[in-house]
Amino acid sequence: MKKSVVALCFTLALTLMFAACGSGSKATTPAFVVAANYTSGANIEVFSIDPTSAALTAASGSPYNFGLTGPDGAIVTHPNGKWVYVCDWESTNVVALAVDNTSGAATQTNNAADTGACDWSASMTITPAGKYIYTADFNSNVTAFSVDSTTGALTVIGSPTTAAGQTMNMITASDSYVYGADEVDNIYIMKIGSDGSLGTPTVFAGTQRVDSIAVDRSQKFLYTAGSSGTGYGLQGYSIGSDGSLTSLGSQVIPSGATGISQMAFSGDNKFMYAADGSTGIRGFSFSATGAITELTGSPFSNTANSANSVAMDPTGKVLVSDNNCSDLYSWTRDTSTGLLSNGALTPTAGHHVCQLTVTWK
Repeated sequence: MKKSVVALCFTLALTLMFAACGSGSKATTPAFVVAANYTSGANIEVFSIDPTSAALTAASGSPYNFGLTGPDGAIVTHPNGKWVYVCDWESTNVVALAVDNTSGAATQTNNAADTGACDWSASMTITPAGKYIYTADFNSNVTAFSVDSTTGALTVIGSPTTAAGQTMNMITASDSYVYGADEVDNIYIMKIGSDGSLGTPTVFAGTQRVDSIAVDRSQKFLYTAGSSGTGYGLQGYSIGSDGSLTSLGSQVIPSGATGISQMAFSGDNKFMYAADGSTGIRGFSFSATGAITELTGSPFSNTANSANSVAMDPTGKVLVSDNNCSDLYSWTRDTSTGLLSNGALTPTAGHHVCQLTVTWK
């Protein structure tokens, strides 16, 4: 299915979601799903969200054509809930969009034409405060962007930061540190400077091959998904004041999991959800100590029993995923138990959506 399916398993986005729903938001309701169709042409699709039924309806004017040629690298929402950023890995640019939270109309803010920033299986993250965006490309480069607080437009900060070793193509961030990971077991820790630039990477030897990586909403814990000698699962780390990582203990191994490509935390930071390429969506309770426990009833299957991306607004009323890089699948979510229900499939225009995000108001 072209390079998307394999590479997107490393896209992370998980980064995508924690970053896309910063903890400082005052959201009251989910507004729209913004999905990137990886074919060229009119490939940005927007759907309104019914917060009660989780039904999705294509917005007037969708799909949009912004000249993107392969927008399947990564997509995130700014913590204000209305600015969306898309990695177009064919042009290798990051494209900034503004989404009207009433109509869903999408307009292009600017094209941060930094050739290479979104090269190949680019991952992208935004700091919880919304000041900076970082991308990791398949050449082990991390590119930094500042975010204009008025327009959402992006400006490149300095030159890319390079990590030695394997390809660092997964990335996540707190407000103080950026964490990257390669395809082996290395985690790269980079301090964020006062201007958004990154310090020299410090290499931390993890305990598993990394497929995805995410920082929780409290910015106290970091999680990786991947395989180790004991199986495929999730590994947690506490984050020190200096950005250092300390293992939380044994790997959590969900039965039947073979590939997790993104992780997302609920707005209250009590639940975590993971896009599983073999079952759909995995749900976990999340404690104040960082311990995660899979929910009874998880995994929550979609039509294809496979998902690459997962997204929800900070209120957590609705959770949305792709359906094996084709159409969209949405659930209502019980905010007390974390359980998903009323799953529904919504066709997209091109049936080639691997990456999506949610806006809110």
